[in-house]
Amino acid sequence: DPSAVRRGLARAILERSFRAARTSGVRWIMCQSTRTAEPFYTAMGFQRRGEIEVMLRPGIGFPAVEMIRAL
Repeated sequence: DPSAVRRGLARAILERSFRAARTSGVRWIMCQSTRTAEPFYTAMGFQRRGEIEVMLRPGIGFPAVEMIRAL
């Protein structure tokens, strides 16, 4: 839905997730991001760990980026 784009929803969800994780004693969060979403995760404090391939099913995958963030 184009009306939901760039309204801060993903940021709000991640920030709430960070708070819940901290409360539970989690110290690090890792994610697998598409290349196009990498700038968003970088802006949220994640650091790139490296390129990976996410397998959708045998023989079909897509390039992605593994990212990590300290809490």
